[in-house]
Amino acid sequence: LFVRKNIIFITPAYYMHSISFADKTLKIQFVDNTWLDDLLVANPNAIEHMNTGDGRILTAKTNDIQQFLKKHGPKGELFTDAITLKKGLN
Repeated sequence: LFVRKNIIFITPAYYMHSISFADKTLKIQFVDNTWLDDLLVANPNAIEHMNTGDGRILTAKTNDIQQFLKKHGPKGELFTDAITLKKGLN
C-alpha cells in the first residue's frame, strides 16, 4: 500500500530480511535502504525498479531478485548489521 497525490495504490509486496538461527541465537538483518537508494541512483540498471517519489519498489522478476540477493545479500552490502536475540537460560 502506498499513497501518491491522495491516490491509494494497493500493491502486493514483500519485505526482504535476512534471518538466521543457531545456538539459541536469532539474527535479523533489514535492507539498508540508504545503500539501496545510493546503488540505484548510481546504477539504475542494477535491478528493475520504480521510483514512487517516496521510495523505490523492486519490480524485477523473482529470478532477477534472487540473483541480486546472491550478489549483494547477507554477506554483502544490502543488509544492515544484525539485530541479535538470544534465548534465556531458563
